Amino acid sequence: MSADLDRLETGQRSDGGWAVDFTSHSAAAALEWRGYATVTAVATLLANGR
Repeated sequence: MSADLDRLETGQRSDGGWAVDFTSHSAAAALEWRGYATVTAVATLLANGR
């Protein structure tokens, strides 16, 4: 679990967000999913004391 949290933590981009790991139908969809990925990553890290 610790290795997965480390991987998640280091996946943060220079602008503060996390990228999605799948192809989106459009640039707008990619941006929308990126917001979801960022919120999920932050919540996961906080819930695990990171």
